[in-house]
Amino acid sequence: MPIGSKFMEPTVRVGKIFGIELNLGYSWFLIFIFATVVMAMQFDANFPEWSPVHQFAWGLGMSVLFFVSILGHELAHSIVAMRYKIKVLSIRLHIFGGWARLGRPPKTPAEEFAIAIAGPLASLLFACIFGIIWVLSEENNAALQLLAGQLAWINLILAIFNSLPGFPLDGGLVLRALLWAVKGKYTTATKIAAYSGQFMAATFMFTGLLLFTRIGLSGLWFIIIGYNLFSSSRAQLKDATLRENFKAFKVSDLALHQLPQVGTNTSIHDFLGSYVFGSNPGCYLVVDDNVVVGLVSPEQAKIIEPQLGDFTTVNQVMTPLNNVELIDPETEIMMALELMDCTETGQLPVVQNQQLQGFISRESLINFIRTRFQYGTN
Repeated sequence: MPIGSKFMEPTVRVGKIFGIELNLGYSWFLIFIFATVVMAMQFDANFPEWSPVHQFAWGLGMSVLFFVSILGHELAHSIVAMRYKIKVLSIRLHIFGGWARLGRPPKTPAEEFAIAIAGPLASLLFACIFGIIWVLSEENNAALQLLAGQLAWINLILAIFNSLPGFPLDGGLVLRALLWAVKGKYTTATKIAAYSGQFMAATFMFTGLLLFTRIGLSGLWFIIIGYNLFSSSRAQLKDATLRENFKAFKVSDLALHQLPQVGTNTSIHDFLGSYVFGSNPGCYLVVDDNVVVGLVSPEQAKIIEPQLGDFTTVNQVMTPLNNVELIDPETEIMMALELMDCTETGQLPVVQNQQLQGFISRESLINFIRTRFQYGTN
């Protein structure tokens, strides 16, 4: 699935690749086991003389390579995004594929086009690589031929599926980028791509229903995929409508708030005991000689083991200010909210002429939108 497919669920952090945090959703483990069993059954059907352990080992290998291909798809998105100086916060693999979580949305049609098209191109490249292996192993190794041939087809299908012109698929993002470039209006382009996504979703669900009535349970997967596409495209359509209704409102229209400060050498024990206790600002400015150097939250501090609280200081767990996404007072409020969604943060620093003006919170944004809806957006 593409960069915009925000399938949210609890995840397990497994490490980093190219400096990008890799997380596995709980549903990933289910689909990995299922894929391994299905692929092992193919080796059972083609090589009945093999032992069950041998068949399972090859099925496991094929399943691993399949998810390596999906990871490669998401890495392609990520690497191109980083070339545009967009921070990639993490890559998440889940039951529907994956999601490269970007630190901010693309700012131009060219950025979005390049980032979106990279995924299907990577899948197509994997299809070619496995196809070449299939050709070269045709007479030498029947098992390798089966493995490579299956993976070539799977990656080709992934490339074609993700290229369909409907949001939130990569093809839908490409479509939005092209319409954005031609029409010059992001919200209009988003609406068209979202409507196209709903059409694709309806097609998948209708196909799944036909398959379910004629073949059986295999049609359920089409219905599930279609429902996921429909939900994502509907959410995007709602966001586009909100952005259009509130495009006249900027961050400067909202009251900014200031955050309490804490010194860099404050211990975690003192921070949690003296600063956080009895208050809930969500985040603190970390200052060094009256200069703001970062942000720290109680959640970051609580990661430290209690017995280490006296020996660990806030500057060891804080987020450096250079790594915090900054916004301008003239930023549209819906874009600020979208940026908070990307970074999964509850507040963002507002900076003008390199001077910190204050902070805007998700709560204040949502309250502003709710109030305007109640009394009119004008």
